[in-house]
Order: sequence, then structure tokens, then C-alpha cells
Amino acid sequence: MKPFRFISAIVFASMLPIMASQARAQDASVYVVHGIPGHDLGASVDPALPVDVLVNNAVCLLKGLRFGEVAGPFTIPAGAYDFKISLANTLTPCSNTAVIDASGVSLAADENASVVAYLTAASEPTAGKFDNDLSPTPSGQARLILHHTAAAGAVDITLWRPYGPSPRTLKLTGVTNGAQADAYATLVSGLGSSEPSYAIYPSGSRSGVFGPESLDLDPQSAYLLYAVGSPRTGTFTVIKKEIRSVGRQ
Repeated sequence: MKPFRFISAIVFASMLPIMASQARAQDASVYVVHGIPGHDLGASVDPALPVDVLVNNAVCLLKGLRFGEVAGPFTIPAGAYDFKISLANTLTPCSNTAVIDASGVSLAADENASVVAYLTAASEPTAGKFDNDLSPTPSGQARLILHHTAAAGAVDITLWRPYGPSPRTLKLTGVTNGAQADAYATLVSGLGSSEPSYAIYPSGSRSGVFGPESLDLDPQSAYLLYAVGSPRTGTFTVIKKEIRSVGRQ
């Protein structure tokens, strides 16, 4: 277990519920995303797969988090953390043996991040940290942050706006499992007379595994999209989280 860098376990527990408006300069903000469908672990497993999340062996951060849920943001001091994810125990939360152990998760001051429980391309449960770019966007634009956290190989993601003053089609190719397409953050604009749409394909194919689906975007907002589940079992879907008012450049 990584030791606390700034605080004791007791202080950490009291700091977790702090709202963003109360955050200090040395704090980080964290979302926790449950992206593992129970049916991908077995036909008899609860599809919601409720889990508990224990942090640094000291704080039971989440109890009964269900597939598809995004919890947070939690404001915590910058440092290194160990997230242990176990099957939910309603009587004594966070007491079951961890099925996923994401150790040494480093959170920097002022960082906004997501810790995501998801499946590798080989359908093995894992967890990883992803940075969320919440910097201001150009006037009239929204930011999309795309995460490939599904049990699948590389995918291509096509985004387009077919109508409006500047119709546009953009394609992200070869996005691998565990990768984040945040380098293409400001591709989709909220301006124009039509909502943009997106679809996800196996890399090099034109047979979609998800979509097309429209995106109702607000300018100066960020949208976290997590591809999760498995095309092989029919659980493939996209979890969405909107973060409003990131500001304008």
C-alpha cells in the first residue's frame, strides 16, 4: 500500500465530501466509473454487479456502486492512492476480498481524473486512471473525451455533423483498449442546425458495434464518454457524463 503523502486516514475520510467550490489549490477531483457488466463475468451474475470501493485500505469510498454509474467528483488532496474494488457487501461494506486492485494511482494538484473499472480486450477485469481535460473550449464548442474501456480490440470512432453552416466528418482510427482519445477534444461543435452524431466500429471495418447515436451538446461543456462492455456478449454500450460550464477560451 502506498503511504499517505499529506494526511492521515482520518483526515482523508473527512475531506472526501468537500465540494469543488471548497477545493484547495493542492487538491484533485476524481470520478469513479463502474464499467463492468455482470453478465460479462457469468450468465448467473447480477448484470448490475454492485461493488464497493476501498481507498488506501482505510476509507470505504463507495458502497454498492452499480454498472453504468459515475460517482463523484470527490475532492481529495493530491497524492498516490490505492483503489480496491470488491463485490458489494451490504452488511459490512468494503470487507470482501478485492477483485481489482489499482495501486499507486497518482493524482496531481488541480487534476480532474476518472478511475474506471473496465474489461481488458481479453475480458479480464481491471481499472485505470484517465485524465479529464476541463480547460476552456473555443466559443460555441463542446469537448468530447472518448475512452475505449470495452472488451474489444482497436476501434475506429466516427463523428460527424451532417448539416449546418459547416458540415464536418472526423474519424479517430485505431483507438486501443485502455486508450483515451482526448487529443481530439474539440472536434464537435454545438453550433449549427443539427446535432452531431457518432458511431464506433472495429478498426478497419464499416460494420458498427455502436451507433450511430446523436449527441445533444451544450457549448462550453465537456462530455466524458466511456465505451464499456463486450460486443461478443451484447453488453457493449457507452456511459456518458456531462460536465457543464468549463469556460470559453
